[in-house]
Amino acid sequence: MNFIDETKYFYDITPVMDMQNFVMLLLADLANKSPVFSQNIACLPVDYKQRMQEIMYEENGWGIRFSKLIPIEIYYENQKEYEQKLGLALQEALRQLGKETDYDFVSDCLKISFTQGEIEQIKNRYDPETLEIMDHFSNLLQDYSFSRNARLEQKMGNRFQQKAQENYRHSLILSLRSRGIKYPEKYLSQ
Repeated sequence: MNFIDETKYFYDITPVMDMQNFVMLLLADLANKSPVFSQNIACLPVDYKQRMQEIMYEENGWGIRFSKLIPIEIYYENQKEYEQKLGLALQEALRQLGKETDYDFVSDCLKISFTQGEIEQIKNRYDPETLEIMDHFSNLLQDYSFSRNARLEQKMGNRFQQKAQENYRHSLILSLRSRGIKYPEKYLSQ
């Protein structure tokens, strides 16, 4: 029994929507979370495919949870093809909705304006469970911990920690030398 058959045996992984509707609901949900006067702005991170990959490969059951939105048998079997189709679906959804995108160079996101009426029209097509699952997914997609900035901060923190360890080692060597110990490095390596 392969992964897909095994997963289907234990879980109902039938998506409730096609990719086009997934994209429209995602954009509407993102816009709903950022009201600005009479417009709501969906802020889609430009690295949304990378973030989606991190979410879907978390070993905590999110892949199964989001299988109501994303056909995981296709996603896991041929992720590259899925992501290409997702990009085309996004392009088509924007065309169908008559939306323009603005690129925010500071926050690295695509901004798409929606009215509250447009958001409600899209969200009214779905049941509460689907909306709740999309809410969870879009929250994760926007979560700072999945961002490039978070990874950069982690790298900086790691560098700072390594530098602090090097400084501590250097100060120990100087301290041992000041006490007259020859070749203090050999004592620190033990």
